[in-house]
Amino acid sequence: MPQNRVTMRKIREILRLAWSCNQTRQSISDSCGIGKTTVTDTLYRASAAGLSYPLPVDLDDERLERLLYPQHPRAITSKRFGKERLEVACECALFIKGVSYASIKSILNNNLDQKPLPKQQELLTVTHQSLARCHARPDSG
Repeated sequence: MPQNRVTMRKIREILRLAWSCNQTRQSISDSCGIGKTTVTDTLYRASAAGLSYPLPVDLDDERLERLLYPQHPRAITSKRFGKERLEVACECALFIKGVSYASIKSILNNNLDQKPLPKQQELLTVTHQSLARCHARPDSG
């Protein structure tokens, strides 16, 4: 059974005690009444999010929570676009070698998952004008 998340107030206290007061994880754990593993996880998440102490004044609890506990990209896109479209978008991203959340989201937002993938031969066809001119130029030798 999953545990409840630590409150944002307690997270702010963990960060203050660790980064401002240089307390040990065990000391923070005892002081806040939470497990040492929870303290370690919170500090890891904060570091991974690029946070430092003191926290920015304009960092509200909602934004802090989004930084520390970002929703998994698949959960976001599958809710909005559906599992089938997400699977096709992932295939498209693999095809273009652009496997990232941003690429998949762009594919879905632009409905590119609903268009057929180009055939390999179409990708090899060169149609750029400057290349065509280079090949048409007579030898000046």
